[in-house]
Amino acid sequence: MCKPGSTSTGKVTSSEYDEGSVEINMCLMLDTMGERYGMLPSEVFSKANTFDVHIYDTAASYRAHVNNKENDHNNIGQDYLKGMVDRVRKN
Repeated sequence: MCKPGSTSTGKVTSSEYDEGSVEINMCLMLDTMGERYGMLPSEVFSKANTFDVHIYDTAASYRAHVNNKENDHNNIGQDYLKGMVDRVRKN
């Protein structure tokens, strides 16, 4: 889970991230929940229940949805911009 040649402590399972893997998603969830509640990931793992995981998943998914919506709204296509320039040049 780190780049080859880098210094690491602990077990390194691979040299590249598999962004869609269950392992990565679980680690990110435990890390984020631990940060939010001031707990170690092991504490979150032992104390959290399915309701906590459901709330985390819903909140994270909603934040990603809002972020994607804002980014899509801010990304104007190149063809659209070229059309605007062409219309200005014609006038």
